[in-house]
Amino acid sequence: MMKIAIGAGLVWLLIFSACAVLTRIPPRGRAGAGRGLATAPPALINLVVAGGRLDGAAYAATILDLASRGELVITESAPGQLRCGLPRAGPPAGGLASFEELVLGEARRQAGRGPLPFEVLAEGVAADVPGLWASFEKAVREAGRQRGLTRPRLSGLVLTGLVAGAIGVALLIFLAELGRRTAGLAAPVFAGTVVGVVFTSLVGSLTGQDRLTRAGADLAAQATAAPAGGAAWPRSVWSPGTGTAPPVLRQLAVAVAAHAAVPLPGTEPGRRSGVRVGGRRSASQPSRRPRAAWSSMSGEWRLVPIRRPGIPLLSNPFPALSLAAAATLAVLIIGALVREPGASPGIVLAVPLAAAVGLAAVGLVLLTRYLAQPATAMFTAQVIARWEEDLDSDDGPGHVYRYAVDDGQQTWCGEASQADFARIRVGELVQVSAAPRSRTLTGLDFIRAAPGWPR
Repeated sequence: MMKIAIGAGLVWLLIFSACAVLTRIPPRGRAGAGRGLATAPPALINLVVAGGRLDGAAYAATILDLASRGELVITESAPGQLRCGLPRAGPPAGGLASFEELVLGEARRQAGRGPLPFEVLAEGVAADVPGLWASFEKAVREAGRQRGLTRPRLSGLVLTGLVAGAIGVALLIFLAELGRRTAGLAAPVFAGTVVGVVFTSLVGSLTGQDRLTRAGADLAAQATAAPAGGAAWPRSVWSPGTGTAPPVLRQLAVAVAAHAAVPLPGTEPGRRSGVRVGGRRSASQPSRRPRAAWSSMSGEWRLVPIRRPGIPLLSNPFPALSLAAAATLAVLIIGALVREPGASPGIVLAVPLAAAVGLAAVGLVLLTRYLAQPATAMFTAQVIARWEEDLDSDDGPGHVYRYAVDDGQQTWCGEASQADFARIRVGELVQVSAAPRSRTLTGLDFIRAAPGWPR
């Protein structure tokens, strides 16, 4: 029975490996087939060009495409520096896909307080991966399947067969282990459960992925064969009253979606913040803490670094390190004098003695400044990012919700409950309480008002 179970497991693994390899090979597209490139949304173009793995360029391309249709206004304040705002008249309504409505709603929320750099608007998905990017990615994937450009990597029949086979192998392992023992069910149940969980997890790793259809492969071939365009830039505000939009915005959107070399900041959201959205990373996975995020709290748009919260006396290690180094040098000097009590220190010990005194003075100054900070403080700050993290503790693995704010001088990190995390909006003002010595947020209160963007 054990040999049969092991043989069945090897056969299942062989079938699974074949399915994983064969479903990863995309169909060969034809650049001249169909005419979908002229009307396809840039996000779907990015989806097929990336082989069914959406990336951040889709979000930036959607912003440009919405501007080409008059939903947003794109201006160029300097060569290669675009600003995004809202049209003076009401934007055209209707005809938008669900993911386009999501992007437009976020753009209206932010640009409604004044025009802002295109890069800031595009980087919004990297600053809010569990909310904005996860919703955008899900909507684009659904649209790709509805339009026949992509399909699930495993068909329903193959998925059912693999799951049934995994259950069968787990049952065979259970029976084989049960026949080798005279009493007890713990070991057979444990062995069968482990095999079942491992095999079904392998199947689950492929269920959330898409593969291209023939239509999707043809669209990808058209997009990669098309000229990049975008050599010219819009020099003035486009008025929706003219009835036409600069074709260059559409060309830029397609070029960005197709991964063409476009010298425009923000076309690859996450490059500056260190959080590359999409690709192999699924939206359901916890996101990483951004290295930096955009803030306008100081009166001008700037990219501010986000550092992890610290532990009191350890968040700023320089005072302790300076005092420790001074004490070490002092011990060495005393040891040298004890070994040769009659000898003069001379120039040999004068240098380390001066270094010890200097380090001690620096350490005391830094420690004084550190202790002079209040234990608690309350102030108004701007939310600049939020993310989720997996946390391993003594009670087992857990899930934490974190956010970062900027007070105009420095950034702070905090942890929120799931209910508060759902209410946090990037770009809004919050009233926070903090522990300045550890640079940690201890609480927050929401404010309805939001600042106007710097001009």
